[in-house]
Formats: sequence, C-alpha cells, structure tokens
Amino acid sequence: MINFRYQGYAKHFSNRAFWKKVKSLPGTYRDLIYYAKLLWYVMQDPGVPVALKTAAVGALGYLISPVDLMPDMLPGGFVDDLAVVMSVLKMLDSYVTPEMRRRARK
Repeated sequence: MINFRYQGYAKHFSNRAFWKKVKSLPGTYRDLIYYAKLLWYVMQDPGVPVALKTAAVGALGYLISPVDLMPDMLPGGFVDDLAVVMSVLKMLDSYVTPEMRRRARK
C-alpha cells in the first residue's frame, strides 16, 4: 500500500490560498462558495479516509489553480470548478454532517 501524504502538496494548496480564492469570488457564485467551503470542512475531518482527502485536495487545488479548463475570467468560467468540487463532494457525501453544512453556510 502506498503511503500518500496529501500534506506534502501544501506548496500548491494551502489554507491561505483557498480562503483567498473563496473570498475573491463574487456573491453570484454563492453555490460554488458554499460547496467549496463544505468540501473544505469535510476534508478537515479526521474520520475521512486519506484517499478521499486526496481527492478533496485535488478538487480544491483545481479551484485555486490559475490553470483551468475554462478560464475563470470568461462568463460561466467557474462551471468547471463547480463540477469538479461537486463531483468530489458527492464521493464524500456520507461524511458530511449537519454541523459542516452550517459552518459552510456562514
């Protein structure tokens, strides 16, 4: 079994970069903001398997990455980011708690 340490990718994905990106999103992207924050809180849960945390890091890394399938500056440019975040969140659905949903809504 491979011991994958997702923390080793901090130079590409960090708390600061994630929150900076979320705060920079316009309010019209409230669904993306909510789902990204929800995925963030699920990823922080120690009960989530490392393999699933790795998928979450990848999805949130895609969100904050300047390289995108659809450039974010175009109208509808965040559709690909939303699709990636929601796909991974669907994999983690059984780990989502009401408390995580509440925190993501704040």
